[in-house]
Amino acid sequence: MGEFIIKLSLKTAGIIAGVSLLVVPGVLALLHFFTPFSLGKNTTEDGIALKEPKEATEDVSGIHTEVSNHIQESHRYWNERTGYGAIDNLTGDDFGDMSTRIEDTEEVIDKIEDPQLQKDFNNAVRWQQVIEENPDKESVQQAARWTHRIYHDLDEYVNDYDEAPLFGATHFDNGSISESDKVLEQVNRLPED
Repeated sequence: MGEFIIKLSLKTAGIIAGVSLLVVPGVLALLHFFTPFSLGKNTTEDGIALKEPKEATEDVSGIHTEVSNHIQESHRYWNERTGYGAIDNLTGDDFGDMSTRIEDTEEVIDKIEDPQLQKDFNNAVRWQQVIEENPDKESVQQAARWTHRIYHDLDEYVNDYDEAPLFGATHFDNGSISESDKVLEQVNRLPED
């Protein structure tokens, strides 16, 4: 009888080990592909995975190539700072000198003919100025979120980015007041400390 129990225990242990060899790697693979750690920097602030950007080598949607490239590069930059969960720990220290980014954006504005697109770039500049002027965590996070959303929506409209939902953060899509404008109005009304 004791010999039977030992054989049964060895057989059971072998089955458990075999199943473990099949199940554990599968579970680990799923965890790798569906966790925040695998999503990393190529996600929106809401955790939506993004595609690699297209190579912009010519005018897109009638917009100057330099403007199109700036939108694409800026979208990637802001994704890296606001992507899945990163925005929750974002502070003004994460940006260093915002004045260079602001100057780069202002230089591109001069190449934009569309007045709605100019408004969007001006809003992006204003949000970046908020980061520079108000380094408190809440202001930085709000400004980074809206700057990302502007570039995200513009990347969709100008570069046909075709990714994730739109945020309604731009004028370029329909010319009306953008969600970004509404929030900026409130920020501009806040008393200075």
